[in-house]
Amino acid sequence: MKLKRCFFLIITFMFFISCIEKTDDSGQFSDKPEVEPTIIFLTRHAEKDTLNKDPELSKIGIKRVKTLTSMLKNIEFDAIYSTDYKRTIQTVKPLADLNSLVIMQYEPSPSNENFSAKLKEDEKGNTILVSGHSNTIPFLINELIGEDRFQQFEDDQYGDLFMVLLDGEKVKILQYYIPVVTDFKDSTFQNYN
Repeated sequence: MKLKRCFFLIITFMFFISCIEKTDDSGQFSDKPEVEPTIIFLTRHAEKDTLNKDPELSKIGIKRVKTLTSMLKNIEFDAIYSTDYKRTIQTVKPLADLNSLVIMQYEPSPSNENFSAKLKEDEKGNTILVSGHSNTIPFLINELIGEDRFQQFEDDQYGDLFMVLLDGEKVKILQYYIPVVTDFKDSTFQNYN
């Protein structure tokens, strides 16, 4: 069942990317778009312990990160962003390590206009991953897609993974769910506690 979900995510992603077609000056379809689309994966941090102000991930949160890592391990990220909190960094650290990337930090803000503009400009044509919070990720998505579609997540709402594709004036968004898998065996994950 887990393998089917990961396979479905990869097939959906590949189909999504293959649907992007451009025409050249002669009106003929070209295999390569003029500018590669920007693909942005966004997720709220996984479940956290609630013992202190900057908590680490809980045991359930670590299991969800294992699933996220398994789902996205074959995607080559160009950049990974996180707020400067243990739980958000721990959510994307395994994928940063798999891609030999340093996690770049951004300031969490309900108004993500500056960060959204930075992603659109500085990461144009790249594939990136952003880890944030219940009160930042929905609003960052809204800024990226140019409409107020999402509201703040509930405190107990974990596991949403969004993929935003920016291709010139075209914007597409997909939403996935990251399940908690209890009997996970994947050699690509290391415990980062």
